[in-house]
Amino acid sequence: MSTRTNGLAKEMTRSVSVIIPAYNADRFLKEAVHSVFQQSVPPLEIIIVDDGSQDRTLETARDLASQDARIAVLTGPNGGAAAARNAGLSKASGDYLLFLDADDRLHENAIRDHLRAFAERADAAMVFGSNDVIDENGNLLHANPTPIEEVKLQDIALRVTPCPSQCLYLKSAIQKVNGYNEAFRYSQDIDLNLRLIHVGRIFSHGIKVMDYRRHPHQSTSNGARICKGHLKVLESNLGISAPFPDLDLLSRARTKWFSRYGYRQHLVALGALRRGRIFEAVVAARLAFLRLRSRLRGENWQPRRS
Repeated sequence: MSTRTNGLAKEMTRSVSVIIPAYNADRFLKEAVHSVFQQSVPPLEIIIVDDGSQDRTLETARDLASQDARIAVLTGPNGGAAAARNAGLSKASGDYLLFLDADDRLHENAIRDHLRAFAERADAAMVFGSNDVIDENGNLLHANPTPIEEVKLQDIALRVTPCPSQCLYLKSAIQKVNGYNEAFRYSQDIDLNLRLIHVGRIFSHGIKVMDYRRHPHQSTSNGARICKGHLKVLESNLGISAPFPDLDLLSRARTKWFSRYGYRQHLVALGALRRGRIFEAVVAARLAFLRLRSRLRGENWQPRRS
């Protein structure tokens, strides 16, 4: 038997904990859990973390747990996704962790394909694959392919932003960097990956593993807030007081993301002015200006065409 075959067989015997942070996710939670149960390589456990939901998320989670012993339910006051993921991490027994957002769903062979990627890369701390983007009713919007590549620090800072649902993490690596930083409300996954790259390697295997759902109530719908949070994370990891400062990369990343988040914000500003929303208009206008400045510096981000 070849070394590669031996490695694959070993990885397939290692356990995966699926952690599902859930805040007001009653509409989608059953579908997310069902996608885990449909895995060709089943996980060791599913840990649902109710993050102080105000709908029936907790009741639905407990009902699911009553039907299958592999499901554990944690609950607490609303602390944000990072706190919920850390709560799940503290209880997880698996060798690997998959943080599945409650509004997303896995493809049938997601865990199998992730484990195969780990089998081929013994020094990996994290692997991830491609996804499909769906609407709130589960209808396909477009594919979102990722290349097969090793991801470096500058890639995370400038372009690679996989959502947690499309990744599989080595638990010991996440523990080594002390899990998610709960001080960040947005872009906590980018912060984690920027820290994780210093303790292990990150690989994209390119295989489609999940459906990423877009809907009006998700936390990533406010571009200005996401931009501010993203830049705060970059400053924390690359700025002058960071453990591994890289001011040149920070400057390039700021230019890139101002261009990205400022896209079409001049139209948002005009619309806000017409509705009398002055503060919203000022924020959007500032992003539009920063995009213009970034373009003058040579960065001209355009949306990916499906």
